[in-house]
Amino acid sequence: MEVKKEVLSITKLNSSANVPITLSINNKKSTPVKNNVHYPIKNKNYIRSILSCLVFSMSLLVHDVNSVQSLQSVKGEPNECQNVLLVSSWFDNSIQVYDGCDQAFLGLLDTNGLVKGPQSIVLTPKGDLLIVSEGTNQLVLFKRQSSSKQDSELIRFSKPVLSKPIAVMDHADGSFLDKPVGATFDNQGNLYVASYSQNTIVKINPDTWQITDIVLSPTTTSAKIKGVDAGFVIDSQRLLIPGYDSDNVIQVDVNTKASSDILHTNQYGLDAARSVFVYGDDLLISAERSNKIIRINKHTFKQQADFAEIIRPASIVADGPQHILVTTRRGLVRFDLTTGEHQQLISQATGHIKGGTFAVRIDASLVKPLIISPLPMVDSGTDLE
Repeated sequence: MEVKKEVLSITKLNSSANVPITLSINNKKSTPVKNNVHYPIKNKNYIRSILSCLVFSMSLLVHDVNSVQSLQSVKGEPNECQNVLLVSSWFDNSIQVYDGCDQAFLGLLDTNGLVKGPQSIVLTPKGDLLIVSEGTNQLVLFKRQSSSKQDSELIRFSKPVLSKPIAVMDHADGSFLDKPVGATFDNQGNLYVASYSQNTIVKINPDTWQITDIVLSPTTTSAKIKGVDAGFVIDSQRLLIPGYDSDNVIQVDVNTKASSDILHTNQYGLDAARSVFVYGDDLLISAERSNKIIRINKHTFKQQADFAEIIRPASIVADGPQHILVTTRRGLVRFDLTTGEHQQLISQATGHIKGGTFAVRIDASLVKPLIISPLPMVDSGTDLE
């Protein structure tokens, strides 16, 4: 069987000329071109002058390096990275943990066997960690806890616990979820959870885990959508919802339930919508089968330009004020929102991701006690495309 290697292909737009510039990353090291041209110098005094300048320049360089090292030691910069990346790997039912600075694989988050088909990873308003487990119809919660040690308080996540099982609530009135994929909170702390198979989004009280409202339902929503995916978001009291199977994006008012299309089926080449991200007056929409991220105005829904071309994009999440993390089937890419520049943080060659669905960066101290032994670096032999 031929083993395929995923190659990241990204197109960045030149803002001045609006001309696509295609960049590729294929894990090959470039070989510098050697300069074989020699310029003979016969004047010895000239040579002495050049050498004197070089010695002086080196002394300045050593001084600058020592100054930087002294500054770092005064600031007390820690050698250990203070954050980690959590990545949902759907096919092997794991939450993988990577060093947030050098992206080294650290191991797996100990989910106590409660996660199957992980999707969204969300920090709650209380600082807890919530993981949507599609295969078990559950929300898995890691509660933030405090403990004292040598007169200092440690804030860490506890062992995971299940929410009250949403899947066994009263089925008669439809207030249950099957195949949950996405979760998000509004400014009032209400939790919204999406079901892929039911094409619904429900509102949940996170203190009681009871469904308090059905915001999106096939029987009440005029705008049609199929295969609600994990990357839905809330923006100014409206839910922006991607349809993976219907290849469209709709909006729903959380109060009135009024709905309408943002992008019609296959508009602007949209195929398999996975995630919506709000950036100022724009929306970024990942289209998995189109291998690109579409950019539109969030008021007019007119296309601005394709933000990037990237193989199998899934979730889009914020990584600081000016960057985003984009998961792919086998990797994780970080984009600068202002310049479009990108960095492939995790690739097929450096990671274990098999069906990446979501990623988030969090404080390393919260999860380090829950990291279990790393897996051996063994590839599955397929690119999962």
